[in-house]
Amino acid sequence: MDATLHSERLSEGRKRIYAAPIEGLPDGAMIERDGRAFAVSRDRLLPWSFEGYGAPVPRPRRGPANVLTPPSIVAALSAGYAPRWIAAFAPSPRLDASAYLSPNSTRDAT
Repeated sequence: MDATLHSERLSEGRKRIYAAPIEGLPDGAMIERDGRAFAVSRDRLLPWSFEGYGAPVPRPRRGPANVLTPPSIVAALSAGYAPRWIAAFAPSPRLDASAYLSPNSTRDAT
């Protein structure tokens, strides 16, 4: 599995990004949009940075997405392997606690 993920993450020594319909991506997948990383969470996108997750923005209903998550991980998420969302990364207590990835997640989506 490590070899598969490694080959899916890199292409010619660079981060592999591929296009997929956003409407087909499962919760927990990571995408690139306007030069920023976002986690897919239900009907919203969570902007990600090394400081944590930002305020959710609406998820487009349709259209292409630049996917950062390796295809094998997207397949596992699509098959029902659900991400664990907790409030640990919440930048503000007024945000919905269900919108944040668990730091214990073994899914390296980037």
